[in-house]
Amino acid sequence: MSKNEIRSIKNFTSHELNNWIEEQKYSKFRGKQIFNWIYKKFVNSPNEMLNVPKKLKNEIIKYGNFNLIEIVNPNTKIQNSSKKYLFKLSDGNYIESVVILENKRKTVCLSSQVGCGLDCKFCQTAKMGFIRNLSVGEIIDQLLFIKNDINEEITNVVYMGMGEPLLNYDNVIKSA
Repeated sequence: MSKNEIRSIKNFTSHELNNWIEEQKYSKFRGKQIFNWIYKKFVNSPNEMLNVPKKLKNEIIKYGNFNLIEIVNPNTKIQNSSKKYLFKLSDGNYIESVVILENKRKTVCLSSQVGCGLDCKFCQTAKMGFIRNLSVGEIIDQLLFIKNDINEEITNVVYMGMGEPLLNYDNVIKSA
């Protein structure tokens, strides 16, 4: 975790979450419970985790932000088959994500950076320049928000939103 990265359990892999749970003096199975609540039941708050002890929920809240992004434009349709999302990050920066709904395919296009430093002449994001890499949790929160919004199974995930994913390689791989 970089020194400027906002703390969140969503930055953890399942293994790191289990280790953190054990550091908090809970059984390892609590890590699996929490992982399932976040990534299978798509809860928006630790308080929605019904079989997790209140004390542990409070530890999660105390550790750091649970939701790392907030929606700015809840209903922007680009065309009939796609929807664009503008998210505000906790530091005041903005990112965009897109979901493309084509027959049985539900493709989510995630951002990996705020801005981009590659200066591709055709790209609007390049005009912003590079501001910073997204954390693992900020990348994952895009997917979780869109999953909850469309209430359908996501079939494909691509890292073709704002930024160059290979320049944020570690966080992109960890989020995948």
